[in-house]
Amino acid sequence: MERNTRQRSPRLWLGLLVVVVVTAGLAAAGRYLYHNGPVVTVGQPVVVGDVAPSDGQVPSSAADPESSTQVYGSQDAFTHPQYDVIHQMTQDYFDAINDRDYTKFRSTITQQRADQMPLAEFRKSFRSSRDTAIQIYRIEAAPEGKLRMMLGFTSHQDIADAPPELQVGCIQWHVVWPLIKQGNRWKLDDGPETKAPQHDVCPNQ
Repeated sequence: MERNTRQRSPRLWLGLLVVVVVTAGLAAAGRYLYHNGPVVTVGQPVVVGDVAPSDGQVPSSAADPESSTQVYGSQDAFTHPQYDVIHQMTQDYFDAINDRDYTKFRSTITQQRADQMPLAEFRKSFRSSRDTAIQIYRIEAAPEGKLRMMLGFTSHQDIADAPPELQVGCIQWHVVWPLIKQGNRWKLDDGPETKAPQHDVCPNQ
C-alpha cells in the first residue's frame, strides 16, 4: 500500500500541491510533500537549527535506512508537538504489516478504515509485503481537529500482489495520511487524501 524519496524542486512540489487541493475538492485525489530537512532516526534527539536538545545528544544515522523497517523523520516532523505519539502509531502500523499482525494493525486505524480492511482483506493485501525506508516528512493541522502526515516508504512484494497498474516487486510510495484522535491515540482515518497515493517503481527495478 503505502518509500525513500528524491528531492523535488520547490516549484514542482507547490504545483503538485495546488493540483491536489483542487482535485481533493472533487473527492478524488492524494497529495504529498517533501521537506528538505535532513532525515533522522525517530525517537532520537534532534538538533533544530542551533539549538540542541536538553541532553545535548546528536542523533546517530542508521546503518542502512533503505532496508530498515524503523520509522524515520525529518527535523520538521520531529518538532511537531504530537510527533512522539504519531511516530509510535506509524511504527506500530508498519510493524503490523511486516509481522502480519492484524490485531496491532487494527489498533492503528479508525473503524471507517477497518471496515475497508477486514482480516481476510488484510491477509490478502499484505501476504507478501515488506515495507522499508519509512520516512515522516511533515505533520500539519487539518480541519475539524485532525492532522495530516506526509510520508514515504518502499514496499517489497510478490509481483502478483502489486497494484494492477504497477506490477513490480518494489514500489516507492508518497502518501498523505489523515489522522484523527480517538481516546488517547492518533489513528489513520479515511479521506480524499488516501484515494490516489503517488507510487513509482523503485530506481533499481
